[in-house]
Amino acid sequence: MDSLERSTDVARITFLLAAIVALLGASGCTNTGLFLTQLAGIVTDANGDPVRNAQVTAGSRTTQTNSGGAYVIDRLPEGTHVVRASITSQGVTFSGRQVVSVFRGERSKSANITVVRTDQQARMYGTVRDRFGSRIAGARVFAYAGTLSSNVSITNSNGDYDLRELMSGVTYEVSASARTYDNDNSVVLLSEGEARQFDFVLNDESNSSLPAPTNLFAVAWTTPYEVTRTPETDRAYEAIKDYLKPERGRRMASGRLTPGGYHVEADLFWDPVSSTTLENLLGYGIYRATTALGASVAVDFLRDPYATFFADIDDNLREGRTYYYEITALNTSYPDTQNSESGFSNRYGVETLGELALLQPTLPPLTFRWLAAVGTTEYAVYLFDSYPGIAVTPVWSSFATSGTSMQYDGSQLQAGKRYYYLVVGSANGGESLTLSRIGDFVAN
Repeated sequence: MDSLERSTDVARITFLLAAIVALLGASGCTNTGLFLTQLAGIVTDANGDPVRNAQVTAGSRTTQTNSGGAYVIDRLPEGTHVVRASITSQGVTFSGRQVVSVFRGERSKSANITVVRTDQQARMYGTVRDRFGSRIAGARVFAYAGTLSSNVSITNSNGDYDLRELMSGVTYEVSASARTYDNDNSVVLLSEGEARQFDFVLNDESNSSLPAPTNLFAVAWTTPYEVTRTPETDRAYEAIKDYLKPERGRRMASGRLTPGGYHVEADLFWDPVSSTTLENLLGYGIYRATTALGASVAVDFLRDPYATFFADIDDNLREGRTYYYEITALNTSYPDTQNSESGFSNRYGVETLGELALLQPTLPPLTFRWLAAVGTTEYAVYLFDSYPGIAVTPVWSSFATSGTSMQYDGSQLQAGKRYYYLVVGSANGGESLTLSRIGDFVAN
């Protein structure tokens, strides 16, 4: 979609108010217990693959991940929480942690955790100071290894941080960030079992104007409400998404099954910033509009300078709509100075398709049938000889059709065997997709 140059004072004021709440929470405010809220995220392994049945704990609340690695924890007090994930498989224990700030009545959607073998972990700790040697409380220290999200630690009142359960043998990009200071960035390679002291020094903010983020694009998914009903179905849909969009890579991990049963999702992607921009980058503002020329409204503040992905799983997203997204880069003086927020990225519109309903197949000859879904221009059928799951690929797929039926033209099916299938609808060059429920039949 075309980039739009326009005034959005109302949207920026809205975002300013939301960001102030976020920044207050990041400055060291801990659990107040006054308001209850929710956090959600994905647990992945070191390869970026989702981890099912991991135990996730925040405060006194505990849950388990589904087969897509997704979890949601309700009724948390607002404030800053350490979220821990762990799982034991074949006698080997994996664990990881994340620091997340949650705010009144909001859902934190990016509480993603990478779990690592406990016997292969490393640790990085130290102090964040200003150029005069004074310790900085409430600074955030990020360690990014190309996984779903950064590991984060927040300095205590003495300016000390502690990043635990890091991966050994991996080069991390590390950054210390605090408002009114420029970031201090470096790279660190940790060995197995190492606990390394690494101190940061932050210079006074240069208040540099940041360039707008570039190459924003989006992918929208519509999945049936039944997706979250069973772990087996969860796993099937995640495998199908990975099969359909393998090029999404690790950045797309949180675009897998969204936690909490949301069946409409928009996933945003953009280019990583240059090392020069990273010195002043606090994070990103995420904006959404409901019309092509309408004012954007702030929907989230992403406090991670390494982020290149955001999953919009707002309850208000609907089928058959087009949503328009823009993002901004925020420097370390945000929101105190006039040029602390960049201009908007390109505006990108993505259409959410209607739910795709299957009809019973007819045979012989075997013919798959479905009802047209709102906004969908092409359909394709995927056939499996076992229930879809991780590493289960189709034994046959059809060519694309604009119709609502497709006759099977593959090799002879085994009589008496149960087969599984689904229909994938798409539009807009594959950026809008809708998945049917998974059907089955017994071959004659």
